[in-house]
Amino acid sequence: MSKRIGRPPLPIKPGQRFGRLTVIKPGPPSKSRDRRWWCECSCSFSCILVSASDLHSGNTTSCGCTKRFHGLYKTPEYRCWVNIRQRCYNANDPCYPYYGGRGIRVCTRWLSLQPFLDDIGQRPSARHSIERRDVNGDYGPDNCFWAIPKQQMRNRRNTVWVAWQGEVMRLAEAAEFAGIDYDRAWSRMRRGKEFIRVERPPDS
Repeated sequence: MSKRIGRPPLPIKPGQRFGRLTVIKPGPPSKSRDRRWWCECSCSFSCILVSASDLHSGNTTSCGCTKRFHGLYKTPEYRCWVNIRQRCYNANDPCYPYYGGRGIRVCTRWLSLQPFLDDIGQRPSARHSIERRDVNGDYGPDNCFWAIPKQQMRNRRNTVWVAWQGEVMRLAEAAEFAGIDYDRAWSRMRRGKEFIRVERPPDS
């Protein structure tokens, strides 16, 4: 009795989905000459190299995130990690023009979740969100920290700088030193009294 031969698997093409993986492009062949493909997992923008046989058999259906990061998907740190990559790489994200559209990227190390968590740590409180020291710089461990709203307001690209009592500083800081609220300081600056608006210092 002859052995029944099964139907051969269909050829793999870019764009196909296998579980959480989307095929991106061909990869280098393995030592066994099994065709391999670069695949993107739905959890992130990082890619993994998977053999055609593992894709067809279902042995590999994700980058391993479901096991490594189980229980983290609902945390604020995970949401922050997803959001910074979306605004830098997803052209459909409403914030993309202000981040990815300006050339801002996420460092290679932070394209994976665990290094991001190791570097940035747990969010101190619900009031904190991630902020960059250099608002024109990339997201990375040397440029990012958890900030409260006041710190973020001071670090915006449109931060107002003024000359006050012989020093150049942010208007918000000058208002604090003068013991008045920000709106009153803004009004005095507009009238040319006490606070004189200047250009942003080049090293700030």
